[in-house]
Amino acid sequence: MNASNEVRNDAAPALLDDVTRQLKFAESLPDPRAISSEELTRRRCAVQTARARLEETTARAAAAAAQIKLIATQIERSDVRFASSPARLAGAKRACKSSGFSQSSPACGIRLEKLRADS
Repeated sequence: MNASNEVRNDAAPALLDDVTRQLKFAESLPDPRAISSEELTRRRCAVQTARARLEETTARAAAAAAQIKLIATQIERSDVRFASSPARLAGAKRACKSSGFSQSSPACGIRLEKLRADS
């Protein structure tokens, strides 16, 4: 996602609020001749469009979160496959120690516990 999409996504709720406020104002005018029916229709369409953009933004965010979860699962599975043998588990322990991490550190310990359970 590029910076321009991020700005639009952050602006979607504000845009919906703005066009909804404009529509309510137009609909609340005491004299129906104060605003043309074309302008009223335009404002109603603007609310529908802004609502659709907000729904799209929400759906894209949910899809991105699901993609992140899928990638994390794939990484975990590849770690388990890599360290499925005792020799690989021992090698992973040595790598953790040589990199200065203790086996209980988040960087090594949790992963090693998973590998032990799967061996």
